[in-house]
Amino acid sequence: AWFLSSLVAPQGYVLLDELLQSGTDTRERSWTKGAKRPAFALLAHPATRELVLVVRGTQDKHDHLIDIDFATDRLLSPKHPPFAVDPTQREAWDGAVHRGMVKGARYVLFEHGARSALLAAPSDYSIRVVGHSLGAGTAALVVALLAADPLFQGRDVTGVGFGMPACVEPALAEKLKGRVTS
Repeated sequence: AWFLSSLVAPQGYVLLDELLQSGTDTRERSWTKGAKRPAFALLAHPATRELVLVVRGTQDKHDHLIDIDFATDRLLSPKHPPFAVDPTQREAWDGAVHRGMVKGARYVLFEHGARSALLAAPSDYSIRVVGHSLGAGTAALVVALLAADPLFQGRDVTGVGFGMPACVEPALAEKLKGRVTS
C-alpha cells in the first residue's frame, strides 16, 4: 500500500482503501462466497472533492476466472443488492449482465466495504469509477449498482472504461449513457 500511496500522493490523492491482489471470497458466511474479487483501490482528492475507485484489469488466473464466468445474471436479483430498491428503481435499472463481473462489483461494494466508504464521504464529493478491460466492465457495473441505490440518488457518479467488454444488455447500456464512457 505504501508504494501505491507514494505514486498517487504527488498528484494530491490519498489512498483510502485497496485490495491489490485478486482472488476468491472463501468466507463461509459471505453472500458472495465463491465470487472472484478483482484488485482495486479507492482514492480521495480533497482539493477537487473527488473519490476515485480504480478497478484493475485482467492480470492473473483469478482475473481470468472472472472473465470466463460469462453466464448472465441480473444486476438487481432478488437477494442482491443488499439494499431496498423500490419497484420503479428496480424496473429502471435491472437488466442482464456478465455474471463474473457483477459478482466482482458486488464484492467490492458490499463485502469489502467500498459502498460504506463512499457513503461516509461528504455528499458533495463526486464519485469516479475507472478501469481497464475486466476493470472497465466491473466499473460500469459498480456505476449501475450505485445508480440503483437510493442512498446515492442525486450524487455525481460516473465511470470511465478503457477496453470495455460487452457486459450489460443493450437496454441497460442505453441507460448508462451519460454515466459511463468507454
